[in-house]
Amino acid sequence: MKSLTRLTDLTTDEISSLLDQVDELRARWIAGSMPQSLVRKPFVHWFSGNSFRNRLAFELGARSMGADVSYVPSELGAPEPVEGVDLMCVVE
Repeated sequence: MKSLTRLTDLTTDEISSLLDQVDELRARWIAGSMPQSLVRKPFVHWFSGNSFRNRLAFELGARSMGADVSYVPSELGAPEPVEGVDLMCVVE
């Protein structure tokens, strides 16, 4: 899978393919038939600030695809710096 840091990193064909996949997933969400490609896979997400809607959308999407979801709060409440926290997100 290609890493993405900016939309301009993608070609026009890659953007078109990505939007086609979004349309397919939306249709499957509405039909209640999300692909179970994340079954028994850990999915850890961390959002800083007040991004409640994004956090909820990611969590609902991952759970609907069978993932085991864990949320890491932005305020860890520990002296360990965020850089020292190892997170694993598996999406295939």
